[in-house]
Amino acid sequence: MILFYFNSQSEPDTWIVVDDVTMGGRSTGSFSLTPEGHSLFKGRILLVNNRGFSSVQHRFASKQVR
Repeated sequence: MILFYFNSQSEPDTWIVVDDVTMGGRSTGSFSLTPEGHSLFKGRILLVNNRGFSSVQHRFASKQVR
């Protein structure tokens, strides 16, 4: 199942990186598009303070089902 099809016209700014910094951690992540239009999510996970995560989120437009 494809959840999102990326291409060179996709807007990476509509994706939000959430790291463990919100809970006192020090991990970092980033999200971008390659020149070919592929998504690239990368980061550095630090297990300081028993934490360590980085994720990416996107809000899809809702569709009403009839």
